[in-house]
Amino acid sequence: MSFKIGTSLFYLFILFSLTSFGSKKKIENIHLQYSELIEGYRISFKFSPKVVYYEDNIIGRGTIYFHHLKTNQKFKVYNPMMGFPTRVLPLKLSKNKRTITRLIKRNKSLHYIFKAKTLSKTEFENFGTTKVPFFFYDLNLDGVKELLIPQMNSGQRGVAIFKPYELKDGKLFFPKNSFIKKKPFTELDEMSKINSNKRTIIIHGSNGACQGTDKIYTFDVMNKSTPFVYSYLTKEVAINHSTGKCITKTFKIN
Repeated sequence: MSFKIGTSLFYLFILFSLTSFGSKKKIENIHLQYSELIEGYRISFKFSPKVVYYEDNIIGRGTIYFHHLKTNQKFKVYNPMMGFPTRVLPLKLSKNKRTITRLIKRNKSLHYIFKAKTLSKTEFENFGTTKVPFFFYDLNLDGVKELLIPQMNSGQRGVAIFKPYELKDGKLFFPKNSFIKKKPFTELDEMSKINSNKRTIIIHGSNGACQGTDKIYTFDVMNKSTPFVYSYLTKEVAINHSTGKCITKTFKIN
């Protein structure tokens, strides 16, 4: 199973509108568009930046507009916690890097490289990315990629959650009893991990350095009628108060 954001250079064309707010200028919307197609889609954004998150991400309300050129299908997805890397947006920050002070006017396009990422066949690696405000991934191994939207700072311990959407013929698809409404897909976040060779997803629940759980889901590829129902192992990590060391217990749940 491979996960790919893209390998070529994309250009973000910036338009902007400023709204007066007292004696200062308030940044209302930034409009962006990728110059190249991504998975057959022409993609643009309307983004209203609000806060700086850990200095390297700007979070705000945003809408992503998708236009599939082959099928001419169009749809949009609203994200109340959209994030962009700080370096991508033409924004001036305060000295402490925590406050947006103004929009920098630019007449030329911004250049941003989307780096490809391939999940290892032999090791578990963190799932997903927050470097871009969306990505595509074949979650159920049927050869069709799903659309995933990172919602920044919305999950456990402030990590991003990854909200999945099914696609069909270039448009959002809402089948009855969709697999994305079931676990583990309703629990995907930055702490989730995947092993494509073992066809396994790990959903990690964090309660501290020595406390937490791992739900280890494995695809039941032999079950053709319900191929997205899993048996899974649960690992619980706790502290042994007599030794002060972490201990792990594993339970199998069918």
